[in-house]
Amino acid sequence: MTPFLVGRSHECDYPPEVKALPVCTRPRLDAQQSSLAIDRAVQGLLRSALGIYDLELGTLQTLKPTHIITQDQCDVCAVTFAEVQRAIARLFEPPPQLISLQPHCLEDVWQDIRRVGLALGVSPDPLLNSLHTRIHACQAWVSDRPRRQVVTIEWIDPLMASGNWVPELIALAGGENVLGTAGKHSPYIEWSTLLAIDSEVIIVMPCGFDQKHWDASPVLLRTT
Repeated sequence: MTPFLVGRSHECDYPPEVKALPVCTRPRLDAQQSSLAIDRAVQGLLRSALGIYDLELGTLQTLKPTHIITQDQCDVCAVTFAEVQRAIARLFEPPPQLISLQPHCLEDVWQDIRRVGLALGVSPDPLLNSLHTRIHACQAWVSDRPRRQVVTIEWIDPLMASGNWVPELIALAGGENVLGTAGKHSPYIEWSTLLAIDSEVIIVMPCGFDQKHWDASPVLLRTT
């Protein structure tokens, strides 16, 4: 799909060549804060009925896209679907085709890949076949190993476990996800709950940030 792209969100960074594309969104908060400060800023914006991100309307209008891919799975992760709809109605005539992704489980992810491919006139089968081949290889590699209890952490402060399709990924990799439910939104949890579980593996994967950000963050982890 990369050859079709003319713009991206401020978060999009893969594959690396998309970083050269114009940025069409911006956050309304400082993303270089601690986990707790970011969460408080997010909750404050939501209580004020404000979106967490803005659209760069001038950039979007200049690009004149024929398709816009967005998501309606989580308002904390991207510009709200309603805001994208309003921008399209305001800026374009005729409007571009709007493709909104709303995956909650792996099957939804596969179906969204198929929808995007078909909307762009590209067969999704090669990519889907490649992904399923890789999954089967991972399953074969761990098939004779004991399953390990795993906790996946999606946010540090307040503490949040991973839901949606992450528990399925853990199961495919030979683990048992002990917090968070497949197909459900990621739940907040207490530190006492995490300590009581005493899992064999803890995977920390804060949503939207890489290791560089968390190395520089003033608050990463607390145990009390």
